[in-house]
Amino acid sequence: MSELATETHVPDAVPDYILGACGAAAEWWARSDQDPRIKFQPAVILKLLTAIREGMHYEPACAVAGVSYRQFLNWQHIADDQGPETPHGIVSAAVKVAEAEAENESVRYVRAASRDPRFWAAGMTFVERRHPDRWRRPSDAPSVQVTVGVALGIQVSDEQRRAIVPTVQIAQIPNINGEVVQAGDTTPGTVPDATFASDASLSPVPRND
Repeated sequence: MSELATETHVPDAVPDYILGACGAAAEWWARSDQDPRIKFQPAVILKLLTAIREGMHYEPACAVAGVSYRQFLNWQHIADDQGPETPHGIVSAAVKVAEAEAENESVRYVRAASRDPRFWAAGMTFVERRHPDRWRRPSDAPSVQVTVGVALGIQVSDEQRRAIVPTVQIAQIPNINGEVVQAGDTTPGTVPDATFASDASLSPVPRND
């Protein structure tokens, strides 16, 4: 690996799985016709895996490494076809490990922050995402559905006008006693569905005071 490290300028503290992937790419490159258009080279693999390990998505990581996203996807297909022990398979496995390490680091920081009472929201966010079946926030707000249609300068029939004028449908809304009523309930003290008149206007309603 010393020749590889010199050629690709491997920085200190590079994980062994990344070094192994670079070594596999170097062996493949040595046996190939070394066409410069083919980016399956140790220097490119090193930059790619380092970027993914830092938390970048695949496409921008490819841009950093100087390889097209299309070529990267092709490497993944070759790995699936040839198996995990091949150079492409070793690199593909390293991609998954690098991505997992980035996620692990982020989760570790979130968990560490949540130990400080000032940042309790970090812990709450973690459990909401990790265990949504137990920690998902309930939807307590009343449901309001609004459908709006406006005709401007269009000659239509009364029936067509009623179909396109602004309409508000209220699924649930508290009445004056604080009780939630269902839409369509016309019991005194409740608020029924509100439908604008067929001659509804967007102009302000004149005041009589």
